[in-house]
Amino acid sequence: MQGLMIGIGVGIAPGMLTDEAKQAIKMADMITIPVEDKEKSRAYKLAESAIPELKDKQILMLDFKMERDNKLESENHLQLYKVIKEYIKQGKNVAFLTIGDPAIYSTFSYMMDKAKTDGICCKMISGVSAVSACAGRLGIPLSCGNEMIHIIPGIENLKEVLDYPGTKVIMKCGKNIAKVKQILKDYEERNLKSGIKIAIYAVSECGMIDEACYEGISNIPDDAGYMTTIIVKKAD
Repeated sequence: MQGLMIGIGVGIAPGMLTDEAKQAIKMADMITIPVEDKEKSRAYKLAESAIPELKDKQILMLDFKMERDNKLESENHLQLYKVIKEYIKQGKNVAFLTIGDPAIYSTFSYMMDKAKTDGICCKMISGVSAVSACAGRLGIPLSCGNEMIHIIPGIENLKEVLDYPGTKVIMKCGKNIAKVKQILKDYEERNLKSGIKIAIYAVSECGMIDEACYEGISNIPDDAGYMTTIIVKKAD
């Protein structure tokens, strides 16, 4: 009988792994992580901190390359999927660990799309995402009433997206923080001229030992880490 593909969100920090996720990891025949060295996998380390016996499971380590060339990236994903598929065909239930929630910009989504096309049964187990976790650390609501929330995965078209109504969440922007800060400064000044005050927050390494929270553009350091999330909304 064919196995199952399960995408498991492990949250973004120790202590965020849900009971459902723990149970699914324990019951899985094989654990997949999207790097070649499990010791460099944040998702694996977070799961291991909650489930010590994870180290005794069969771990499938795959190199998900982030290519600028979409064709090369797609070819890489296809080759990795074929590896996972072979184990599923053998009847193994394969759990794919992902940071945060598998439904939000996760590598698992690429595998799930291919698996569904092949008629493989897939399941997703939600985890605490950076979007909600960072808002929690800051003690602010992401939205109230009928406010919209826009999740932005990078800085491409950021100037245009900032003009969307509601709250904007800019994820993993640490590598381009200086450019992001300048765009945000221009956006803030433009709104002030129209009498609208903008609140800008940032969280770096949310939930980790070196976590840092900031309010205001000038307080966000230029060397903020890769795992930095910025939240932009109208000031109360």
